[in-house]
Amino acid sequence: MLKTYLLAIALLLFALPAETGKFKRVKSDLEPSGITYLVKGTTPVESERAEYAAPDGERFNVEIITFAQEGKAYELLSLAATTVGSGRTPVDITDVAGVAGYASGDELAFFKGVHFVRIKS
Repeated sequence: MLKTYLLAIALLLFALPAETGKFKRVKSDLEPSGITYLVKGTTPVESERAEYAAPDGERFNVEIITFAQEGKAYELLSLAATTVGSGRTPVDITDVAGVAGYASGDELAFFKGVHFVRIKS
């Protein structure tokens, strides 16, 4: 789990790379996935999504959404955690290495500063 958080933080520092480990970016998009509808009355400052694939067929998606205010990034994290937990065991937001986030099944999300990051496999 900590390794995934560190990978995600590295992605924030260097934007979404063309390659990371055995994974290569196969698709990218500058539009948010639609999750931003959860934060009413706010438009992200910037967003980026990318899909990565490994030669063995393993895939994951990364989405980074940047807001003008930290509070909006945390609000999206809170609302996303609520929708992930719907109909299942509730998802708890925890603090790991100074980063608030959650992990549930095939999804990991966190916020750091004005950035909301979500990784799905």
